[in-house]
Amino acid sequence: MFRYKLRTLLIVLAIVPPVLAWCFINREWAAGVGLSVIVSFFALWQWMVRKTASLGDHARGKPNYDPPKYPPGNL
Repeated sequence: MFRYKLRTLLIVLAIVPPVLAWCFINREWAAGVGLSVIVSFFALWQWMVRKTASLGDHARGKPNYDPPKYPPGNL
């Protein structure tokens, strides 16, 4: 029934309250860090979308239904 040992529970009970207290005390700073991570992730995503769009249709996954073009004499 119980998956974790008492030692694990004691470690969790020793670590979680100070971490929660630190997060509560520094919540403005933590919110700023979280917001900067979200904004930087969005900026990276937007750069990737724009870079892929500049590479053409085939980079975005549009299939090419045209037959391959071979130079003359190589068939």
